[in-house]
Amino acid sequence: MISCEEALEITRKFSAEITNTLTGKIRAIFAIGSLGGDYYRPGQSDIDTVVITSVSRNEIQQITSIVETIADRYWREYQVPKGFGAIVFAEEQLHPPYI
Repeated sequence: MISCEEALEITRKFSAEITNTLTGKIRAIFAIGSLGGDYYRPGQSDIDTVVITSVSRNEIQQITSIVETIADRYWREYQVPKGFGAIVFAEEQLHPPYI
């Protein structure tokens, strides 16, 4: 079972890898769902994230593919119950525009 602290550390590692892989293209990465909402349940919860990028909508598919490949590897490597999710957005998709 993955404890809440371990899930947060896994998320930190994922965030660092994404940021290093996509240098200059990541604006923010957030934990969402049970981990982000502080109701994570070891052995039952998945790990979900939102990745906000600086790329345009036209470039988002390539970034999404890279992020999903890394997220899938984390799911298998850490045996996260129910998966390791990553939703990718272009900053321009956020409404209203946030800074």
